[in-house]
Amino acid sequence: MHSNVWRSQFAYATYPAAWREAYHRHSLSMLDSILMWGVANTGVCRWDDVARMYPSIPCFSLRLGALHGMNFGAVASTKSKHFKGGKCMLSIARPDRPFSQQELDQSYEILKQIVEVHDGRLGMSELDIQTIQQLADGLSQDEIASAMGTSREAIKKRVLRIRKRIGARNATHVVSIAHKHSLI
Repeated sequence: MHSNVWRSQFAYATYPAAWREAYHRHSLSMLDSILMWGVANTGVCRWDDVARMYPSIPCFSLRLGALHGMNFGAVASTKSKHFKGGKCMLSIARPDRPFSQQELDQSYEILKQIVEVHDGRLGMSELDIQTIQQLADGLSQDEIASAMGTSREAIKKRVLRIRKRIGARNATHVVSIAHKHSLI
């Protein structure tokens, strides 16, 4: 999950559908000590260690998760590279045994690699984001090309590449998606 203080920018879950539905139905994010640990810390931690750190917070999510075969888990959290105050988290679970220290370290490294590649920017470069900002400011492709010291054809190709990458129908849709993801 990639989030800032106000909302999640991206969330991907492979936990069982019944667990995800129960988690949302019971609004467990408000009482989830795992989520609280991820927001407050960076690094990696086993779920049972988190439960010991926050003894005053009932571990409803851990108890309910165990009913869905998620008996052992861990959370990894790191700061966003591009969004001030943003955090990126990875939570993993298994039914059979606690995660080893090596597995915990690997999960943290995987999270850092994901942040390096994606980090809420939808795979766009700084130049891509500058181009979208100028589109949002109402500049034409000719004006953007002039401002960036390149050709209109280069800007046209960049916008087309961005559109394909994020699934936008046109340049206006690119701006809309970028705004929704707080890129501009």
